[in-house]
Amino acid sequence: AILIMAVMSIIIMSTRSTYVSLAIYTLFFIVICIIESIRRQIHFLKVFKLLIPILVGFVFAFFATKTVNTEFDNTNKGKFAGLEDRVSSITLEGSGRKDYWLASIDYLKKHKLIGAGFGNWKIAVIPYEREILNDNILSYHVHNDFLEVGAETGVLGILLYLSLFVLTFILFIKNYFGKDLHQNRFLHFFALLALVGYGIDASLNFPMERPIIQILFALVCSINLTVYLQNKKTAKNTE
Repeated sequence: AILIMAVMSIIIMSTRSTYVSLAIYTLFFIVICIIESIRRQIHFLKVFKLLIPILVGFVFAFFATKTVNTEFDNTNKGKFAGLEDRVSSITLEGSGRKDYWLASIDYLKKHKLIGAGFGNWKIAVIPYEREILNDNILSYHVHNDFLEVGAETGVLGILLYLSLFVLTFILFIKNYFGKDLHQNRFLHFFALLALVGYGIDASLNFPMERPIIQILFALVCSINLTVYLQNKKTAKNTE
């Protein structure tokens, strides 16, 4: 019931980035279900039953958004789009993100060593902003933490930032496929989903500016690191 309500909440939020995240989550979940059915030699339908809450939540949310959109179509036209309308509008064109991404890449090419300095994208974007928007509004963020880190800290900075995700993913692989972690595999699977979710958010928005998201990110990294160290210690004791 909790998972059904969670899926419904995500879809009813009518946020396109959450739709992308949910689609990737479901894809990862299907892959893990297939891996688990092969590893544990059980029929895949027993594992795939975990997808039922996601499907039920999707169906309920689809009809809920359809009903609300129809109800308010005359008085609030365009303010509450249906699920199919929001999905069909998922594109980089028109959102402005693509222009800022290209601007940050161009700035990184011109300032490979040190970048603009941490927190100085709002200054570095000024020459580009004149071409993106004919207004006095400045974008404080690139809407992509990876590119923003690169533009502000240079090539070395973005490589170090990316290495945090790569190393965390490597720890997940070692933990999930470790011999001594059968009972905790699904815990690490959900930790992986959280990491993927943060990666998607960091690719489309700026979660580095949100402390609560950083706390969750630190929690995900600590789960993988802690269990990896525990497994390594257990392996030494059993030798």
